Amino acid sequence: MARKIEVGTVLSGQDAIDFINYMKNPTYTEKANELMRQAIREVEEEEARLYVS
Repeated sequence: MARKIEVGTVLSGQDAIDFINYMKNPTYTEKANELMRQAIREVEEEEARLYVS
């Protein structure tokens, strides 16, 4: 019988340090910021549409 494949990512060394530092102070491009603003607007519009009726 086949064994279950465990999926996961393990970071070590400088990769782990960089990841921890990024999670403490994430940076985004202006394009990423605009995409996030757009997504938030769309969610808010959908919520308003659902709750107005």
